[in-house]
Amino acid sequence: MTLQLESYLGNPIESLSPLVTEFEKITKTFKLCSEQDFAGMKYNEILVCLKDDKRIESIFVNFPFIITAFEYTNIISNYGSPDNCIVKDKLETVSKSDSFNQSLVKRNYSTKEVEFKDKPLCMLWNKNDYTLKIMFYYEQNGMQLIFSSKY
Repeated sequence: MTLQLESYLGNPIESLSPLVTEFEKITKTFKLCSEQDFAGMKYNEILVCLKDDKRIESIFVNFPFIITAFEYTNIISNYGSPDNCIVKDKLETVSKSDSFNQSLVKRNYSTKEVEFKDKPLCMLWNKNDYTLKIMFYYEQNGMQLIFSSKY
């Protein structure tokens, strides 16, 4: 089953009631009634961030793997090409301080646009009412899908 997560953005938290079996109040993690599909990737749990008025601001899905070209092609067929596909480019150390038995280092990273094959850090789709962001965590072999409302 394919759930259009972006369609729940801006809706009251209660709109998720028919879809969930368990709700963990502290982290706002929902266990879904049935396994869902996003571009060929299966998931059964979502994390939700709410606005002050208890409307859904963001929905997160964590995956314990990195997408392949197959899933990337499926995402493009549904959402189009990403507006941004970026990696860290240059690292600049701005300041260094050793005090109170601690070392503090301030660094600035610049980013550059790349292709999917270049292992991006982040991909971003800017839609009219929402953004879709995919964050890659290569060292942990995982990724996070984030739908966020623009309003």
